[in-house]
Amino acid sequence: MRRRETRVAVVQLDCHPAAVLPGASDPLEDLLFGGKDATLPTPDAVAEALVEPIRALRTRVCEAYCAQLLRKVTAILGACRGWGVQLVAFPEYSIPWQILDEVAAASGEMVVVAGTHSVTRAARSDGVYQRLGGVAPPALEAVAPVLHHGKLLALTSKMYAAKPERGALRESERWSTVALPPDLGLPSPLGVVICLDFLVAPGPEPDKITRDKLQQARLLAVPSWTPTHTLREFEAAAWVSAARGRTPVLYANVTANGGSTIYVDKEPGQEAGRFPQQIGRLDAGDEGVVVVDVDLSDQRRGTLTQFLDRQIVTPVAQASLVYRSHPAGAAYAAWLEAQAPALANGDDGLDDVIAAIQADAAILRSAGALPGAAARGAAAAQLAHLPRRAQPHRRCRVSGA
Repeated sequence: MRRRETRVAVVQLDCHPAAVLPGASDPLEDLLFGGKDATLPTPDAVAEALVEPIRALRTRVCEAYCAQLLRKVTAILGACRGWGVQLVAFPEYSIPWQILDEVAAASGEMVVVAGTHSVTRAARSDGVYQRLGGVAPPALEAVAPVLHHGKLLALTSKMYAAKPERGALRESERWSTVALPPDLGLPSPLGVVICLDFLVAPGPEPDKITRDKLQQARLLAVPSWTPTHTLREFEAAAWVSAARGRTPVLYANVTANGGSTIYVDKEPGQEAGRFPQQIGRLDAGDEGVVVVDVDLSDQRRGTLTQFLDRQIVTPVAQASLVYRSHPAGAAYAAWLEAQAPALANGDDGLDDVIAAIQADAAILRSAGALPGAAARGAAAAQLAHLPRRAQPHRRCRVSGA
């Protein structure tokens, strides 16, 4: 059977939840959501004369937040396109419906699992789902849009509410895999299983029917917003899917909690650890992207032995976001731009890149020491000690999206 490689990516993002939460105002209208005190009062907590000004201010905060988030998301999608990514998954509640049109337009040829968001009355009346070729889901559901070429391929609804969502989330009774267009050349169908649904088999059907649906999926995307202390439960379930069911899992969590990686059937003893020797995993506090090539040829399905006859996953990139607001970040961004021609030459430019790494090691170390750059710092430490003729992973990327 012909070997078929698919390039996939997961994004770990720093964001406010695009969610309706019980007893809380809209997180996108709160400058410091997650802190002890709300930044702004709610309209019902002020004098009548201040209701409209407070409401208008909250609207401006939400608009500013969405505009800045959109710049970040489109930059990530642009980087993924440049790397030839075919499918990318974002974390749960990371992409609000307010920017869904623009994210869909930026998806291009990629299939984008655009995190999830709460369906509000405003979202339904806006018409965003109809503009993207879909149907508006029920209010208060949490849905994961699957986008391609500016359109909705599917909207997968969340089945089980986590504790913070109880009382605000309408739990759906519908779940199915997503059929991808045949002309994409991607293995199909795709399974999108949202956070807690991954631990509790989704769907109202009997267990056997649910298992059959899950086993039909060639890939599982798991948008998540889960605390660090529960990551081991997700990791255990993901390895069961990847190693026993031979179904890779794209696990995307938010930056505050970390753990985003791609789980793929492996040789015993190997884990999704440090890039580039292994797939890579983003720690809590890191904001970035993990990219791998996965062999999804049909001959791998149904294999009984846990030992692999060949490598089925190749690490491609572990990239971090670079912000120019900090002098060290600005210097690193300028350094990356200067290396772009050599990086574009692939193996032929390796010597020049390695020489620049050794000459400018201080710039890399400073950028790696910034908050939220643990993965970048580890990569910089490795690269700074490369000998002149060393051959790093030929697809290794440590730069910012």
